[in-house]
Amino acid sequence: MDKEFDEVMKKIGDVPFRGLYGDTKTTMKVMIGILREAYAAKHRRRGRRAKLDVADMLLLACIL
Repeated sequence: MDKEFDEVMKKIGDVPFRGLYGDTKTTMKVMIGILREAYAAKHRRRGRRAKLDVADMLLLACIL
């Protein structure tokens, strides 16, 4: 996972984290794992690397 996201997850408790991002920490970790596998499978052969990490993409999707 992204280092910054890991730091945020360590500093913030479960209740404030859920209020900010709409889900619990464990659910977010599972979703990030699934998205990483899907992104790797989709871009296995070709394609440009993303500028954002999958965790950052997920957080932006949750916030918006």
